[in-house]
Amino acid sequence: MFGIKKWIFVTALFVMPTFSWCDEENKLGLANNALRNLEEIVLGPLPHEVAQKIIASKEDLKKLIVILGGADIFSDEDFVLIPATGEDGFLMGSEDGGSNERPVHKVELSAFSLQRTEVTQKQWKAVMGKLPDELVEYGKDNPNFMGDNLPIILISHDDAVEFTKKATEKSDQWKYALPTEAQWEYAAQAGSDGDYGRGQDEKEITTSNLRSYGWYYDESSKENGIHPVGVLAANAFGLKDMHGNVWEWVADWYKEDYYKNSPKSNPENKEVGSTRILRGGSWDFGAHVLRSAYRHYHWPDLRYNNLGFRLLRTKRIP
Repeated sequence: MFGIKKWIFVTALFVMPTFSWCDEENKLGLANNALRNLEEIVLGPLPHEVAQKIIASKEDLKKLIVILGGADIFSDEDFVLIPATGEDGFLMGSEDGGSNERPVHKVELSAFSLQRTEVTQKQWKAVMGKLPDELVEYGKDNPNFMGDNLPIILISHDDAVEFTKKATEKSDQWKYALPTEAQWEYAAQAGSDGDYGRGQDEKEITTSNLRSYGWYYDESSKENGIHPVGVLAANAFGLKDMHGNVWEWVADWYKEDYYKNSPKSNPENKEVGSTRILRGGSWDFGAHVLRSAYRHYHWPDLRYNNLGFRLLRTKRIP
């Protein structure tokens, strides 16, 4: 037993310090609690005490595994199950927007699980080990863009895809990816056929109440700028920040007339092009681009202070 304890504590002392988001006292405390409880199990306490120790050890070891980078850092609370559309589908696109939003067409989607908010800087560090060098450098002169609960920014589409791969590697049950354009728009609509979706109170989101749901540029407002995720109201699906704060990369390649011939069921444009799609608008754009149907696009290697993403997750197949 002593040899095992010594090996684990040596590992804790030399490996754990690389995870700056957990302090030293917490790291050693978790390891010590788990080992002490397991040691008492081996010594043979009474049956009901055994059960209590097993439960305590399981929780401490679970936290310890996360610190060491071997477990999923996301919880069920971080995701929302979006229901399938059914055979009736939903109407994607808009007659009131640009030509790339037409024609309005019916799309059927299977159920999917979407992250409640945009990926935060804390979550990025937990998965990737550190913040992007570009963000660290940018933050020296722009500290208001740095913070654990702020959305990760200065992220290219390629960076976002790499994050999904790393997050998947750290999970024993989930596969992470970017949502498709269709999934994103359906999630933003949340059962509405209006421009901005429906709120959790079942009321339509319009330009008159949009500030309650999204951060965007308004010259009359004193609240312009990037903000922590999850502060504003949720839509009818329980998702937050679908409108504004940062543009969100999605999986699809951009094609202006894709809607003319896109598949009816679970569409995703995988035809390689020169640009990828962004959705949702951002803190430095006006309200008109926060519409659920608005399609923005850019080069997949672009990094900017208003570009981020959120995750889609699916159960891993054994």
